[in-house]
Amino acid sequence: MKTAIIGLAFLTSLSSFASTISSTKENKINVARIAKAITLVDKSDIKVNLVVEDLGGSTDVSPTQKMFFTLYSKGEMFSTDATFDLGQVYEVISATRISGGKYAIKAVVPSETEMMETVTLKVDAIKAINKIKAVDCGDEFDCEASSAFAAEISVSK
Repeated sequence: MKTAIIGLAFLTSLSSFASTISSTKENKINVARIAKAITLVDKSDIKVNLVVEDLGGSTDVSPTQKMFFTLYSKGEMFSTDATFDLGQVYEVISATRISGGKYAIKAVVPSETEMMETVTLKVDAIKAINKIKAVDCGDEFDCEASSAFAAEISVSK
């Protein structure tokens, strides 16, 4: 229930302005619980996905899914990734690339006034994508720039 309240607070905060979301290494997705994976970009230098994790059943009306926006840059000697927790949802309807680094996600989310509402979230990941593409470890297999990579995206309604 605590997570549902945090998710509701996050989505509510999007109602009037853009919210900044940081990537963290703690954002882990249980592969067995992936309900949906939507590929937004699949290029040799960058992969962008929206991943939906099933949280299991609910005895109340709490959302049963959580969505993550992910970036992955595959390298020959090192690979860099970032995962952004976009919060809990009832359902992800669609996710599309609007233009370079900008995406739209249509989802059913908790609402302040109703039990749930359908919204379109706009994700601006331009800075994060440019930052992940700029990671350079030279001739090293592991380096701080890749292993400790962190970035931010902007999300608004």
